[in-house]
Amino acid sequence: MRSKTLIASALLLAAACSGNAFAAGNPQDRVGVQHNMYLDCLRSNRVPIEDMLDYLVGQCGYKPEMSMEQFRKTFEWTYDLDPTLPLAKRMDPYRKQFSEREYSFFQRIDEVNVKAGSLENAAALYERLEQEAVATLDPRSKGAASVLASLSVGRHSLAYWTREEGEGRFGGSGLVTTARWGWGKVLAVVGADIAGAAITTGMGLAPAAGAVAAGASNAVSHAM
Repeated sequence: MRSKTLIASALLLAAACSGNAFAAGNPQDRVGVQHNMYLDCLRSNRVPIEDMLDYLVGQCGYKPEMSMEQFRKTFEWTYDLDPTLPLAKRMDPYRKQFSEREYSFFQRIDEVNVKAGSLENAAALYERLEQEAVATLDPRSKGAASVLASLSVGRHSLAYWTREEGEGRFGGSGLVTTARWGWGKVLAVVGADIAGAAITTGMGLAPAAGAVAAGASNAVSHAM
């Protein structure tokens, strides 16, 4: 099972990199690519919320920079992430790490998730935000790196869930599929993914951002 999972994940990573994954020139784009790779591993194997952190390490190939016990304790908040809480509010405890301009991107992501009206429009607005962030933020800043990682996760996550809606791949798994959610709930899940990446980088644990965001996505999608 593990070898099949890792092969599938590697193929997903290769497909993402060979497509438009780096179209925006985002230096943090690997975070979004990793998010989709780990999320596909979790969902393809129908991993329940309470097992997902262990599964990320044991079966999906993620290698945490801490013990398994510490990894569980550090990221147990992903089990019950509230998808209705605005991103800017989630990031308030880390507010001092960001300049005014950097932090404003979280507020603008919230606006997209509330007002987009469709997944297509959300994708266009996310892309515009990401291009602006790449063009105007200093990637050497930790705050900017967090914003760029979050926007990469948003773009990749939205592409993933849009694909799931079109294919309905998990319709027989007992999970609620995006075809039954509508654009608002899809963007609520995407928002939770973005929050997973943003909070993790805010905690100073940026290497874990892609995997943790995938866990957040898996948990929230189960709860929808």
